[in-house]
Amino acid sequence: CEGGTAAVVGALFEACTEAGVRFEFDSVVKEVRTSGRTAHAVVLENETIEANGVVITADREAALTSMFAPSRSRSVRYGHSAIVWYVGVRRPVALPHHSVFLPSDPWRSYAQLDAGEIPREPLVYACNPAIDDDGVAPPGCSALTLLAPVPNALALPEFDEGALFDAVLPSIERQAGPLRNDIELVRSRGPREFAGELRLAHGAAFGPDHTLDQMGAFRPSIRHPQFDNVVFAGSGTHPGSGVPMVLLSGRMAARRLMGDAA
Repeated sequence: CEGGTAAVVGALFEACTEAGVRFEFDSVVKEVRTSGRTAHAVVLENETIEANGVVITADREAALTSMFAPSRSRSVRYGHSAIVWYVGVRRPVALPHHSVFLPSDPWRSYAQLDAGEIPREPLVYACNPAIDDDGVAPPGCSALTLLAPVPNALALPEFDEGALFDAVLPSIERQAGPLRNDIELVRSRGPREFAGELRLAHGAAFGPDHTLDQMGAFRPSIRHPQFDNVVFAGSGTHPGSGVPMVLLSGRMAARRLMGDAA
């Protein structure tokens, strides 16, 4: 749709505002206060908000350790992260809206990721929204989003982002022609930013690893292991990662709280 995923976020924000939801931005949650098996308040840096129920959309495992007193919970294994580049180009780029570029031996690259290594031939996803949406870039220009999977920060604490970009760009140029001299700007976000800014455990962009015992019904529960009126939503809980699954998790969390309040 016009405006991309941000338009979905904007529509949800508008619907919530019309329903009477009050948003507090740039406010770090310091603690969820509890008594017995019930949460009764959310503590921000400068305010305490009384609550009858709490839905947490932060990373589930990180929230369990940062917002509550330590408790026993299921051990979760985390999967890969990614590095995302936002690239402004001073010309139109001849790529479809969505493209996936696979290396000559994808399974070798997957194995290197699983071993905590940067693949010698990276896998690349490219988004070129300007081909369908004039509003994402100035006239005659393009705004690319390039994504390459990398190990999470626990498996690989540091790596050379510049060298990886230099390995990714030729994959794009083989399809779109030379780009380097037309690049106006490059911004990136990787495991370090996912861990620091978004508080994702180990900077794992896709949450718990997608192994058979951590998918679908085996994903960590939306229920808090100790408090009855605390539920989770997002990629780290039922039913899984990806925009449709995350939206479904929000519906599940709401139904859970509404059922408890009935």
